[in-house]
Amino acid sequence: MNRHDSVHPEAGEILRYADGELSTKEAAEMRAHLEACWQCRAAHSDVQKSIGEYVRYREVSAGLLPAPPRPWFDIYRQFDLAGAALAQPSAAARLFGSIRAFFTSPARLAPVALALVAGFVVTDTFRNTPSVKAAELLRRASAVEPKIAKPRHVKIRTAKREFTRLVAPRAVPAVAFSGDGEMRALFVQANYSWDEPLSARSYQNWHDSLASKSDSVAEFGSGFEIRTTADTGAVSQASIQLAADLHASGTQIQLRDGEKIEISEVQEPTAAIAAVPAPVSPTAPALPNPTPTAAVPAGPTAVDELEAVARLHRIGADLGEPVEVVRDGQTVTVRGIGIEAARQAELRAALDGVPFVSFQFPETGVLSVGTPNQRGASVRGQSSPLQQKLEQQLGGHPAFEAFSSRVLDSSDQMMARVHALRRLAAQFPPAVETALGAAGIQTLSQIRAGHAQAMARHAAAVARAMQPELVALGASPVTLNVTPPANWQAGAEVLFETARGTERMLGSLLGGAGAASADLPADLLTNLTQLQGLVQAYH
Repeated sequence: MNRHDSVHPEAGEILRYADGELSTKEAAEMRAHLEACWQCRAAHSDVQKSIGEYVRYREVSAGLLPAPPRPWFDIYRQFDLAGAALAQPSAAARLFGSIRAFFTSPARLAPVALALVAGFVVTDTFRNTPSVKAAELLRRASAVEPKIAKPRHVKIRTAKREFTRLVAPRAVPAVAFSGDGEMRALFVQANYSWDEPLSARSYQNWHDSLASKSDSVAEFGSGFEIRTTADTGAVSQASIQLAADLHASGTQIQLRDGEKIEISEVQEPTAAIAAVPAPVSPTAPALPNPTPTAAVPAGPTAVDELEAVARLHRIGADLGEPVEVVRDGQTVTVRGIGIEAARQAELRAALDGVPFVSFQFPETGVLSVGTPNQRGASVRGQSSPLQQKLEQQLGGHPAFEAFSSRVLDSSDQMMARVHALRRLAAQFPPAVETALGAAGIQTLSQIRAGHAQAMARHAAAVARAMQPELVALGASPVTLNVTPPANWQAGAEVLFETARGTERMLGSLLGGAGAASADLPADLLTNLTQLQGLVQAYH
């Protein structure tokens, strides 16, 4: 190393200094140079940082890499033998040699960086291996399931009751039996297939519908057990046991409210079995069946329509999307205008297994049930006196724009829920709702409550923001007596009319949509007060 102050030491010498490999004299000279030279001091700091990051990476990755499966254990002996035969340097020597090569040849920065990125990717992949393995097992099991599917007896057990039913392949419609309404409601709540409760495909559909989850895979006899923990939704944890041929032999579903459903296959039927007519041999005469069987409906019922609506609700397809559900004598038609292919696939997957469902996805057309208008960017002209005054109250035009955007966004979200409630009320008027039965009424109530609660939050956000500003603009607080509606369907229509009026007034005052009259603050405050009262009465 040239010791003149005007010459900087080479990168390799800085690395040797960081490693403690310089002699006492050389180290003292290097230390003096680093104290006087900020450029070399920065290079030395980079070397130390790189080594530290590399060591931490190896420590972290060593703890994350899973152990290989049993058949791979002997591979480590082969590695040892290969290493001894090649007589390679020690791991430490190879590590520091790689770092020296990096600093003495900056052109190698890109390959080394790519290698580090690849290392992190591999580490992340191994970290998520259980989820990858679970998804692959479910995919394979779902693929082979139709080839081995046959009618079988399935036991379904909860803390309160236990019964056995005959579950047939999907080609045979599921047959209802007395007392299945309460149990079916649990499956609807769990977003799990009632028609195929013990099925890899049903588990996969539920598994894939989760936004956030974690999986574990373990050996189960000669097969596997997949356990899934869900971060959100009605189900907190579920598991499925797959036999050696990958058919589902057991499933457990743990609901967040504490209810647990256990599903298992049984070899022999019991007295509580729901009867399904057996196929008749074409060469043998049909024998009279002394056991009465439930009639298979000839067409869709309101329950089938509700099932389709509930599943669309779970994936948010009832919040402003151009999608409608229409039931006639033959089908429950799900129709969407201008729906992208990926979203069409999501809709089809969500409704997989619902009887009588058909799809129509034209590029253009008109839906029979309206959807909320989407607010775009407004084109402003000359601000009205009310707008100018509101800008002054809020502290200037930028503050006014931020305030307007926040309030109008809350209004849009409120209207999406109001439209959804109105559409629900049109599909299930009181007479139809009564025919749904206890389980159907509960499902409908849960959907309605979800929309109502979200609508109340957004309406309250609009009111909190606007009321003090409207009073400052000259409006006087009012008190209104709101008469509760006869039923929730009628209440949905009243809510819609009041919320739509509020939306229009907000557009005039904040969005530049129409002229803002002097009476607008008082009218808007009255509408907001009425809307708040209706929301409370609706709950």
